[in-house]
Amino acid sequence: MDIRYRPLAATDGELLTSFLTKEPWPFHAGTTTPDRVRRKFGNGDYDNEETRIFWMVTDTEVGMIRLMDLSHENPTVDVRILSAHRGQGLGTHAVRWMTRYLFSDRPWLNRLAVSVRHDNYAVRRVLAKCGWAEFARYPRSWPGTDGVLHDALGYAIPRADWEAARG
Repeated sequence: MDIRYRPLAATDGELLTSFLTKEPWPFHAGTTTPDRVRRKFGNGDYDNEETRIFWMVTDTEVGMIRLMDLSHENPTVDVRILSAHRGQGLGTHAVRWMTRYLFSDRPWLNRLAVSVRHDNYAVRRVLAKCGWAEFARYPRSWPGTDGVLHDALGYAIPRADWEAARG
């Protein structure tokens, strides 16, 4: 499968709105409405010095990688793949691409870290497969859309481990 990554374009407002609101994202906190996405897009909240979005593209946009807090030592990431395209290795491809992109683009980064809801087993498997290790548990810190607080897990990959795995 040919997978490409392209940055969010100024004309992608409705594409992003549809992507974020047309299906549920059970492991993401809060509710995203079309009006909220359009407002944030119009304000430049999805493409600025601190935030970048890249589309995962096969024959169409099947996933999204959002990189946030880009000037910080530990940027935040959000990877989403449409449900119809999950289970095909796209998550592994996305995490490997994102890790390489951030370490290559930002030589000052010593490690990358993410938080994952404890019951998001698919993402946990992908992170482990890509060389990320669990390092922390944050009890009852991730609000679910149902109001329940879930545990979050911290995963990280140090630059040295990533470089060593690359050979």
